[in-house]
Amino acid sequence: MVILRDLVERHQIRNTVPLRYLIRHLINANAGLFSVNKFYHDLKSQGIACGKNALHEYLGHLADAYLFFQVFLCTRSERARMVNPRKIYAIDPGLVHACSRSIRPEWGHLLENFVFLELRRHNSLIEYYKTSSGREVDFLVTDSNGQKALFQVSASMDQTATRKRELEALEEAMKETGLNTATIVTINDEENLNVETGRVRVLPAWMWALNLQ
Repeated sequence: MVILRDLVERHQIRNTVPLRYLIRHLINANAGLFSVNKFYHDLKSQGIACGKNALHEYLGHLADAYLFFQVFLCTRSERARMVNPRKIYAIDPGLVHACSRSIRPEWGHLLENFVFLELRRHNSLIEYYKTSSGREVDFLVTDSNGQKALFQVSASMDQTATRKRELEALEEAMKETGLNTATIVTINDEENLNVETGRVRVLPAWMWALNLQ
């Protein structure tokens, strides 16, 4: 119903094949990086005709219909913002779980989607951050007062490699942004970590969400 009424009929879309491909792709690439250019070439390789401008329009229509949202790279350059891949999040993690082709739930991605939706309720700007060395932080948010905060999402911090990766990305981002605090949202883990650049708080999602201001 959303596809037919809010997208096809409202925006008079005649070429529905690439639109349906796009929606299926976004559902199965939830919380991941999406490149319009790469997806355009994927469609072209399958013999599906669709221009890049049309794909950009489809993404805008999906956001207007509150089905998917785009998070762009934090950068001062508007060209870099548009050229770099953006992250895609669905309006409801349950929708992703119900429609995904994955046999097992991808808890990390579902949790990241949940965190995005909570942040969207409280902040005026949400971006993802990439450090000078290429490490990625899931969210750099700016509230209505201009205050910034860094958030990383990880289903669990039990694995040594995961712990190292998440903390190194946050520490580098904290140093570059001048922030001395950051948060890692998990499923069950809770601890406070003192790092060289300040303090990183690890919180289970339920506790983080209840205390989010």
